[in-house]
Amino acid sequence: MIVTRALLAALALCAACASLSGSEEDVWYYKGKTQAEWAEELKKSKNEEAWKAFDRFGRHGAYELLQLIQQGDAQCRERALSKIRPDYLSVPKNQDLVKSFLRDENPAVRKAGIQLLAPLVAKDEQWIMHLNDLRKDANGEVAAAAEQALKPVMSKILFND
Repeated sequence: MIVTRALLAALALCAACASLSGSEEDVWYYKGKTQAEWAEELKKSKNEEAWKAFDRFGRHGAYELLQLIQQGDAQCRERALSKIRPDYLSVPKNQDLVKSFLRDENPAVRKAGIQLLAPLVAKDEQWIMHLNDLRKDANGEVAAAAEQALKPVMSKILFND
């Protein structure tokens, strides 16, 4: 009886610890380095092992990939953009970062934000307003990308304009 209570208490403690550690904020490791460490590696050297790390991290490396899109050079931005899947944007902090892309001074970053949001526009109306403003962007490529992304929902926009 005493052993059973002790065992149940230990199991309850383990379950509580597991539920606390299962957040989106977890640090993940690949070959002894975290997502942030691999992102720094990409900024410095762009080695293939770092890109493999982000393939392994999946959605757990999305925030760092999004930061690379905003802060990296053109080559790094393109590669990071290719690794982001639309479901990575379900995490609020990732959404906030992508919204900041749409206001970035660099047209390539604004365009990257549009490309990330394009698959979500028809499913989630919150993005329509953000992209609609970019149809009037001073940069022609950004404006064209916004126009293209909004095609699936253009009737809603025209009705509201």
